[in-house]
Amino acid sequence: MVPEQFVILNKNMSLTLLLFLIGILGFVFNRKNLILMLISIEIMLLSITFLILVSSVNIDDIIGQTYAIYIIVVAGAESAIGLAILVAFYRLASHYAPGSINRASTSNIQSLNRVSDLRKVNSYPFKVPGTFIRNYSTTRVMSLHPWFVTGFTDAEGCFWIGVRNDPRNKTGWCVQAFFQIALHKKDVALLNNIQSYFGGIGTVAVRGERCYFIVSSLKQIIKVIIPHFDAHPLITNKLVDYRLWKSIISIMEAKRHLTVEGLNEIIRMKSSLNLGLSDEIQDAFAETLSTNPNQERSWNPAESIPHGMWMAGFTSGEGSFFVNIFKSTHHRVGYQVRLGFEIAQHIRDELTMATFTSFFNCGIISRYSEDMVKYRCTKFSDLNTLIIPFFKEYLPLGNKLLDFEDFGKVALLLENKAHLTEEGLNSIRKIKAVACLMNSLRK
Repeated sequence: MVPEQFVILNKNMSLTLLLFLIGILGFVFNRKNLILMLISIEIMLLSITFLILVSSVNIDDIIGQTYAIYIIVVAGAESAIGLAILVAFYRLASHYAPGSINRASTSNIQSLNRVSDLRKVNSYPFKVPGTFIRNYSTTRVMSLHPWFVTGFTDAEGCFWIGVRNDPRNKTGWCVQAFFQIALHKKDVALLNNIQSYFGGIGTVAVRGERCYFIVSSLKQIIKVIIPHFDAHPLITNKLVDYRLWKSIISIMEAKRHLTVEGLNEIIRMKSSLNLGLSDEIQDAFAETLSTNPNQERSWNPAESIPHGMWMAGFTSGEGSFFVNIFKSTHHRVGYQVRLGFEIAQHIRDELTMATFTSFFNCGIISRYSEDMVKYRCTKFSDLNTLIIPFFKEYLPLGNKLLDFEDFGKVALLLENKAHLTEEGLNSIRKIKAVACLMNSLRK
């Protein structure tokens, strides 16, 4: 007759093997999910620990009390370490999960030309924590929406043509095309995301205080960059630069830039591109420029914003969320808090900027210098019911997202009248102080 303890041992070992098999299968079939992989490893480790324990049916008799305590301690430590790893990775994944800031999904990419229907939204889940922490991932690669990329390029992108002396060419000159986005180095993570959107082409480089995403391969420009901007066109005056740039690309694709005639045609177009020609190029091609006037920079401004994500991208580059605190004799605490959202552009984009008021259904357009125009919204009810709900749905990215978070936290305090108390005013000052500190540390 089989002793009872061996029957129990056999059943326990079967259970152990089953747990170990589940762990192995979980590890094999969930290799793309880090959390599930860790859980599977934990199951395997626990099954091994359990096997060690049950294999000594009467541990005290076989090995002694000391070994029994040792096994129990090791098992407990192993489990604690495994669970600690799981918790750490879970928190890390949650911290960088899309929309973890306010749980607002950015997957809704339906076109939005007006946001008047957002007036009914009176609250938003910006939580004011006891400890203010400001951080933007420099490693996580996010999936960008095409219209976000176009909007951001309208704000920060550059299409340019380089022309330099090169005696190796028959014409004596070398022509090269570039697509470039340049930012402060604190936003290098956003450039990595843009590079990823374009399939990893080009180069992201940090030089001093600036970082650059540059695509200089003619083949990549023709096959990747141009198809994107043809499908999701620019809407600011930068569209003129893109069209001239694209025409020059066509000349280069046909190898005509290697001829004198093609080179002269490129120089004429380049004279109207971006900031025009350098003094060196103007002197070298004075005859060409004297007989052929510059290309006309005519264009028809867009009558509306093509997509909410375009505005998210454009705001990520050119927008500003600000919080001002100033003395006031009309408030019991002696200070007043004012919020505002604004976007400034060159006067040549005044017609495009004029569409912002109808798009947001709030704000005003005004000139604040001879050659600059600004969209501005400072009315709290409009910020609270239109601007903030919109950008919760269409999140700005980069460090502008951190500014928006702080902006939303302060707005929530204002909505709850906390700014009328010393405690609430101090909370707002803390948010501003942390934002300023983190911005200075990133410089």
